[in-house]
Amino acid sequence: KSDAVMMLRVQRERMHDAFFPTEREYARRYGLNADRMARMPDHAIVMHPGPMNRGMEITAEVADSRRCTAVEQVTNGVSIRMAVLYLLLGGAEPALTTGAAETATATATAEATNRTEENA
Repeated sequence: KSDAVMMLRVQRERMHDAFFPTEREYARRYGLNADRMARMPDHAIVMHPGPMNRGMEITAEVADSRRCTAVEQVTNGVSIRMAVLYLLLGGAEPALTTGAAETATATATAEATNRTEENA
């Protein structure tokens, strides 16, 4: 039993007919639907980095469920990427923050940086 299921977006634009089943067949074989989600523990979450191909890798019912964290992932991902870019571009001072999410992101980034420096 798992605590989380991490979905990935099918990149249809990179798929060729010979190597990829139809969308319907893919959904039947590999897609996350309510029946499959019901086999997960009650506390388990569904993760997806977005954008979703609803009806293909994940059904709308699962994507819209309280257990799907895709919106939070996308929201937090933007903050994390901003923090990483800031550090990569030479940022030395903590970035200005306006809310709890930004503060949490800055703290997490600083802690990760400290761990990296300690392990170097």
